[in-house]
Amino acid sequence: RMVGSRLSLARCISCESAMDGLAIGGVSAPMTAERPQQVKKQLSRRTPDAADGRKPTRMERAKAWTPEIEDQFRLQNSGFKSLDEYVDMYGEPERWPNELGGFISKTQLKSNGYFVYWRKFRECEDKHLAQVKIYYYD
Repeated sequence: RMVGSRLSLARCISCESAMDGLAIGGVSAPMTAERPQQVKKQLSRRTPDAADGRKPTRMERAKAWTPEIEDQFRLQNSGFKSLDEYVDMYGEPERWPNELGGFISKTQLKSNGYFVYWRKFRECEDKHLAQVKIYYYD
Protein backbone atom coordinates (compact mmCIF):
# COMPACT_ATOMS: atom_id res chain seq x y z
CA ARG A 1 0.00 0.00 0.00
CA MET A 2 2.80 2.35 0.79
CA VAL A 3 4.44 1.70 -2.56
CA GLY A 4 1.23 2.65 -4.43
CA SER A 5 0.90 5.97 -2.66
CA ARG A 6 4.57 6.80 -3.28
CA LEU A 7 4.10 5.93 -6.94
CA SER A 8 1.04 8.22 -7.32
CA LEU A 9 2.91 11.00 -5.49
CA ALA A 10 5.80 10.58 -7.93
CA ARG A 11 3.38 10.80 -10.86
CA CYS A 12 1.88 14.02 -9.47
CA ILE A 13 5.31 15.60 -9.08
CA SER A 14 6.27 14.67 -12.63
CA CYS A 15 2.94 16.08 -13.91
CA GLU A 16 3.55 19.36 -12.11
CA SER A 17 7.02 19.75 -13.57
CA ALA A 18 5.75 18.97 -17.07
CA MET A 19 2.94 21.52 -16.73
CA ASP A 20 4.96 24.41 -15.29
CA GLY A 21 3.64 27.69 -16.59
CA LEU A 22 0.31 26.23 -17.69
CA ALA A 23 -2.82 27.25 -15.87
CA ILE A 24 -5.61 24.76 -15.34
CA GLY A 25 -9.19 26.00 -15.63
CA GLY A 26 -9.08 28.87 -18.11
CA VAL A 27 -12.06 31.00 -19.06
CA SER A 28 -13.83 30.98 -22.39
CA ALA A 29 -15.65 34.24 -21.65
CA PRO A 30 -13.85 37.59 -21.87
CA MET A 31 -11.95 38.74 -18.83
CA THR A 32 -13.95 40.80 -16.34
CA ALA A 33 -12.02 43.95 -17.21
CA GLU A 34 -13.25 43.71 -20.82
CA ARG A 35 -16.88 42.85 -20.11
CA PRO A 36 -18.26 46.27 -18.98
CA GLN A 37 -17.00 47.90 -22.19
CA GLN A 38 -18.64 45.23 -24.32
CA VAL A 39 -21.92 45.54 -22.43
CA LYS A 40 -21.89 49.33 -22.90
CA LYS A 41 -21.40 48.87 -26.64
CA GLN A 42 -24.34 46.46 -26.84
CA LEU A 43 -26.59 48.78 -24.84
CA SER A 44 -25.71 51.78 -26.99
CA ARG A 45 -26.88 49.92 -30.13
CA ARG A 46 -30.33 49.34 -28.68
CA THR A 47 -32.98 51.98 -29.11
CA PRO A 48 -35.96 52.08 -26.79
CA ASP A 49 -37.93 54.14 -29.29
CA ALA A 50 -40.38 52.87 -31.86
CA ALA A 51 -39.01 51.20 -34.95
CA ASP A 52 -39.04 54.32 -37.12
CA GLY A 53 -37.39 56.52 -34.48
CA ARG A 54 -40.57 57.94 -32.98
CA LYS A 55 -40.82 58.34 -29.25
CA PRO A 56 -44.02 57.63 -27.36
CA THR A 57 -45.99 60.73 -26.46
CA ARG A 58 -48.12 59.08 -23.81
CA MET A 59 -48.23 55.92 -21.74
CA GLU A 60 -51.07 54.28 -19.83
CA ARG A 61 -51.30 51.17 -17.72
CA ALA A 62 -53.73 48.42 -18.66
CA LYS A 63 -56.93 48.39 -16.61
CA ALA A 64 -58.81 45.43 -18.15
CA TRP A 65 -57.72 42.33 -20.01
CA THR A 66 -58.14 42.12 -23.79
CA PRO A 67 -56.36 40.00 -26.42
CA GLU A 68 -54.31 43.08 -27.38
CA ILE A 69 -53.21 43.51 -23.75
CA GLU A 70 -52.24 39.82 -23.71
CA ASP A 71 -49.97 40.32 -26.72
CA GLN A 72 -48.45 43.44 -25.13
CA PHE A 73 -47.80 41.46 -21.94
CA ARG A 74 -45.96 38.77 -23.88
CA LEU A 75 -43.91 41.28 -25.88
CA GLN A 76 -43.01 43.37 -22.85
CA ASN A 77 -41.89 40.30 -20.93
CA SER A 78 -39.54 39.65 -23.84
CA GLY A 79 -38.10 43.17 -23.54
CA PHE A 80 -39.97 45.06 -26.27
CA LYS A 81 -42.23 48.11 -26.03
CA SER A 82 -44.38 47.33 -29.04
CA LEU A 83 -45.06 44.87 -31.81
CA ASP A 84 -43.40 47.25 -34.32
CA GLU A 85 -40.14 47.13 -32.38
CA TYR A 86 -40.28 43.31 -32.30
CA VAL A 87 -41.09 43.03 -36.02
CA ASP A 88 -38.11 45.22 -36.97
CA MET A 89 -35.74 43.03 -34.99
CA TYR A 90 -37.07 39.49 -35.55
CA GLY A 91 -39.98 39.68 -37.99
CA GLU A 92 -43.60 38.79 -37.31
CA PRO A 93 -43.97 36.64 -34.15
CA GLU A 94 -45.46 33.17 -34.40
CA ARG A 95 -49.07 32.91 -33.25
CA TRP A 96 -51.42 30.16 -32.15
CA PRO A 97 -54.25 29.43 -34.62
CA ASN A 98 -57.33 31.67 -34.34
CA GLU A 99 -59.34 28.73 -32.95
CA LEU A 100 -56.97 28.74 -29.97
CA GLY A 101 -57.12 32.49 -29.43
CA GLY A 102 -54.55 33.75 -31.93
CA PHE A 103 -52.14 34.81 -29.18
CA ILE A 104 -48.40 35.05 -29.72
CA SER A 105 -46.92 31.57 -29.27
CA LYS A 106 -43.19 32.24 -29.51
CA THR A 107 -41.00 35.32 -29.06
CA GLN A 108 -37.29 35.95 -28.82
CA LEU A 109 -35.76 37.92 -25.99
CA LYS A 110 -34.44 41.33 -26.91
CA SER A 111 -31.35 40.95 -24.73
CA ASN A 112 -29.93 37.71 -26.10
CA GLY A 113 -32.27 36.20 -28.70
CA TYR A 114 -33.30 33.20 -26.62
CA PHE A 115 -36.75 31.83 -27.43
CA VAL A 116 -39.72 32.18 -25.07
CA TYR A 117 -42.65 29.83 -25.62
CA TRP A 118 -46.10 30.97 -24.53
CA ARG A 119 -49.21 28.97 -23.66
CA LYS A 120 -52.28 28.74 -25.88
CA PHE A 121 -54.46 30.49 -23.35
CA ARG A 122 -54.33 33.62 -21.23
CA GLU A 123 -51.11 34.20 -19.25
CA CYS A 124 -51.59 37.78 -18.11
CA GLU A 125 -53.52 37.33 -14.90
CA ASP A 126 -55.47 40.23 -13.39
CA LYS A 127 -52.76 40.78 -10.78
CA HIS A 128 -50.26 41.49 -13.61
CA LEU A 129 -52.46 43.92 -15.57
CA ALA A 130 -50.91 47.01 -13.98
CA GLN A 131 -47.47 45.93 -15.26
CA VAL A 132 -48.57 46.17 -18.90
CA LYS A 133 -47.80 49.55 -20.46
CA ILE A 134 -49.72 50.86 -23.46
CA TYR A 135 -47.68 53.37 -25.49
CA TYR A 136 -49.25 55.96 -27.77
CA TYR A 137 -47.41 57.57 -30.70
CA ASP A 138 -48.43 60.69 -32.63
